[in-house]
Amino acid sequence: MEEDQLNLRDWGRIFLRGVGQVMFQESAWTGAFFVAGLACSSLKMAAGALIGSAVGTLTAYALRFPRRDIERGLYGFNAALVGVAVLFYDRPVAVTLLVTLLAAAASAVVTHAMRRHLSFPSYTAPFIVTTWVALAALRQMGAPAEPAAAAVSDVPLPMTIADGIAQVMFQASAITGVLFLIGILLNEWRDAFWAVIGSAIGVLIANWRNDPATSIAVGIYSYNSTLAAMALALYRPSILLPIVAAALSVFVTEWFPLIGLETLTAPFVLASWLTIAAVHLERAFGLCAHRR
Repeated sequence: MEEDQLNLRDWGRIFLRGVGQVMFQESAWTGAFFVAGLACSSLKMAAGALIGSAVGTLTAYALRFPRRDIERGLYGFNAALVGVAVLFYDRPVAVTLLVTLLAAAASAVVTHAMRRHLSFPSYTAPFIVTTWVALAALRQMGAPAEPAAAAVSDVPLPMTIADGIAQVMFQASAITGVLFLIGILLNEWRDAFWAVIGSAIGVLIANWRNDPATSIAVGIYSYNSTLAAMALALYRPSILLPIVAAALSVFVTEWFPLIGLETLTAPFVLASWLTIAAVHLERAFGLCAHRR
C-alpha cells in the first residue's frame, strides 16, 4: 500500500491485523475472528481491543515509525492488549478510558524502542510494562475496579484447553477460545496446532503441580503456555523448544502472585526469553567446543 492510497478500508485492515498479531497472525481475517470472539464474551473488551489497536497504529504513523511494520499490525497488538487488559481490571469510567488511550499510545513508543534496541523478540513486553504503569496510576487515582468473576472448577479438558486460548485476551470462555482458534487456523494451521498443544501443556502441568483447580479451569495456567509454544515454534523449527517454553511458563506463572504484580503475559515473555537465551548459550558452547 502506498502512502497516498490508504483509505478507511486499508486502515480497518491494519487495525484488525494489529489484533491478529496478538497471537502472531498477520491477517485481518484472524483479527476479525479475535474481535468476534471477544464480543461473544465482552463487548466492552472487544471495543477495547479495536480502539487500542487503532490508537497504537495511529501513534506509530504520526511518529513516522517504519511503514511496513505499521501495515503488518506490529504497533497494534500491544496496544490492543492494553485496551483489553485495563478494561478487564477497571470499570470504564472517564479516567479509566483516558488512561487506556494514553497507555495504548505509549505501548507503540515502547514497542518501537524495544524493536530498535533489543537483539531478540520483545513479544508483549511493551504491553506488560505500559499496563503495569497504567494500572498502578489508576489505583492511585481511585478508579473503580471490576468485580472478580465467579469461580468454576469442574470443566471438561477440551473446554479448559479452549479457555486457555481465550485467556490470551483475558476471556474465560470456551466459545471465545474456539473462535480464536478458527481465526488462527484460517491463517496458519501450524500455529493453531501449537496453540492447542501449548494450552494442553499448561493444563497438564498445572494439574500435576496441584495448582488451584478453579484457576486451571478458566485457563490461568495455560494462556501463557499457549503463547510460549506458538512463539518458539515461530522462532526456530523445533518440536522440543515450544514444549520447553510452554512448560517453563507454568512455573513462572506460579511465581507471579508472590510478587504482587498482575501476571498478564509476563510468564510467556520470560519463559520465551529464557528458552531463547538457552539456545544461544548452547550455540556458544558448541562453537567453543568446535574450536578446541
